[in-house]
Amino acid sequence: MDEDKLNKWLTLTANFAVVAGIVFFAFELRQNNELLEAKIRTIRHNVRAADYLLPLQHRQYANTLIKKRRGEPLSEYESLILNRAITTTLYNYQYVFTEYNLGRIADSSLPISQWRADFDGDVSSSLKY
Repeated sequence: MDEDKLNKWLTLTANFAVVAGIVFFAFELRQNNELLEAKIRTIRHNVRAADYLLPLQHRQYANTLIKKRRGEPLSEYESLILNRAITTTLYNYQYVFTEYNLGRIADSSLPISQWRADFDGDVSSSLKY
């Protein structure tokens, strides 16, 4: 009888340990998700900052933007520079929007007002219809 009682206590202890392990695993998983979300926000911020610094780091790109804003004609090379910059920006926007549609990005973290400002400032004046 004592052996049966011991087995029941050991089984109960093992079951409790399994439940505690599952709870601990869920807690760790949640922390990991929060860390990954923070990393994603940091990466998005860094990409955005790099976009803003691009004209400062590349004189030809800055000169191309200035010429375009002044309405001066662009050479083929300058048009290519502007086209690639705009295409890259739009790909980035598309990626973020796709992640939003998949539920991986919260609505509140979408920089829609910034996108509008960028589009009105750089992109819309450069698109060819």
